[in-house]
Amino acid sequence: MFCIASVIWLEFNLMTEFAGLLFHVDTWPVKTGIMFVSVLSVVYFTLKYGVRGFVFADLLHSPFILIGAVGLFVGAALLYARQVNQPFSGIGALGVPLLGWQQCLMFAFHVSVINSLQILSTEPHWMRMWLFRDKVRPLQAKAMGVTAFLWLVMLFHGLLAYAITGQAGDGAVAESVQKMSAITPLFLMLFWLAAVGALFSTADSQTYSFLLVWQFDATSGKLREKLMANIHPIIHGAVVAGVFAGFYALFIALGINTTKIIFAIMPTCVNLAIPFILLAFGRIPSAWVVLTSLVFYVPTVIISLVRPPTEFYWSLGGVFIPVVVALITMWFCPKTGTQEDAYAKAI
Repeated sequence: MFCIASVIWLEFNLMTEFAGLLFHVDTWPVKTGIMFVSVLSVVYFTLKYGVRGFVFADLLHSPFILIGAVGLFVGAALLYARQVNQPFSGIGALGVPLLGWQQCLMFAFHVSVINSLQILSTEPHWMRMWLFRDKVRPLQAKAMGVTAFLWLVMLFHGLLAYAITGQAGDGAVAESVQKMSAITPLFLMLFWLAAVGALFSTADSQTYSFLLVWQFDATSGKLREKLMANIHPIIHGAVVAGVFAGFYALFIALGINTTKIIFAIMPTCVNLAIPFILLAFGRIPSAWVVLTSLVFYVPTVIISLVRPPTEFYWSLGGVFIPVVVALITMWFCPKTGTQEDAYAKAI
């Protein structure tokens, strides 16, 4: 539940940061207010008019994100061609890394671990497995193709944004959108189309996942009844908005930037993938293995938040802890056949 709530908060945090950059808002009270109003509006709308889950998010919101991303890439390409006399001659320079090969290699491993293991610990994935069963693999292969295409579009947009603005990160994207909107306001509309689509997609699917996990009775293995009957959209929306805005103001007061928070929170769910790794190697998972991973992971995350941004080894290193713990504890966990034999003898 913590991982699900964190993903929702990160989406609103990113939305607030872009709103502050695009509308030139620097004061923390105003940005906190933007966070509160946006969370209240989206959560209220989601709870009031129905939590539709990942299927609705995939069918409705994903096309908005794709249209907006492709449109912004076209705008960035046009803007880059206008600013550079010979645009094709400078394309090769866009792929030159700013960091050393050690940092780039570590980042590549970091992303590979997250993309490989994060899906195993997310509720929408197992909902898809339960609904589509044998159709999951062919459907997921197509979905991964569309997702990869979207990521490539956004990747090249990021490279062009760096070439246009001379900076990286959220500031580069925001400044490139502002320059594109000077050509035509259509590009600003495309940006907000993609941003709002991504926001509602995350809020809808992740809220559905959060409520589903919250109402799951681990003892009986069933969902508690009257899931939505006890929910009051305006009250629960205000509570969520207050909590999210409070954490946003706290991180601003502590001087912790968004990038650090993303690297700290997003890999947290990878700790839950340890049982699947052990099962894949024929070992019986247990709760103490996950707890052991968290004992090392949490201090690493806390240290990464207080270290300077340039020392990103702490930020990237946390995701490798669950993998190392799984590989080490594998030799101490009993084999799956051992427990089955014991159960058979006991019966």
